[in-house]
Amino acid sequence: MLAVWIIVVVALLVAWLAWLGATDRMTRNSLIGIRTPATQASDAGWIAGHRAALKVVLPGAALVTALAVVGSVMGPDGATDVVFFAVAGALLTEGIAAAVVAEVAARGADAVQGDEHPGQWDVD
Repeated sequence: MLAVWIIVVVALLVAWLAWLGATDRMTRNSLIGIRTPATQASDAGWIAGHRAALKVVLPGAALVTALAVVGSVMGPDGATDVVFFAVAGALLTEGIAAAVVAEVAARGADAVQGDEHPGQWDVD
């Protein structure tokens, strides 16, 4: 059951990091945060991507925590493996969904900002 609670800690850490990126408390970097090509392309993309991902990550972290609590209440009567895979699967799904949502939002932010490549459309 310890492995389940470790996954819960990871889910909560991911939620906290997404919150830091969404609130501009964590600047764009190459070490932590959602690092897709679009979120790394600009500061606007970084923030937009983390804000969009936060809408996926917070409910995902809540789901992972709820599954762990239910698993703890059920006890170690063979359901531990099922709970572990449910919690791990929820965390994996959350991570993939957050990355996709962040990439799309960051691309949109970069397109709106439009100044990432100055002079690219000049016809002089």
